[in-house]
Amino acid sequence: MIKKEIKKEIQKIDDLIYYYYLDGAAISKARITERRALSIIWDVYTDAGQRRKGYAYELIKQMIEENENLFYLATICKENEASKRLFEKLGFKQVATGVNPKTGNTVLLYLKVNSI
Repeated sequence: MIKKEIKKEIQKIDDLIYYYYLDGAAISKARITERRALSIIWDVYTDAGQRRKGYAYELIKQMIEENENLFYLATICKENEASKRLFEKLGFKQVATGVNPKTGNTVLLYLKVNSI
């Protein structure tokens, strides 16, 4: 039997890291930073051998349910089609395009407005 578990760890007062464990091994993680009515979801990662199995979806869905904020933002590299599909499946819409000043990469800004 496969054991699934999601745990969260407080990084700072307004910064949480969620981990998805499968049979005791962390296979996916994501961070959420809260700023008043806004939560920023970032640093989403799933082990290469575990991708496209719904783990990141379950992880982010639980993050949103537990944090109950009004607005959620996510920045996604323009080339990351899997991330775009993931956030769109979760109800996010692309609202802007920009350039990451540190890397020079084009990023897409996705927004979800939560009905409270």
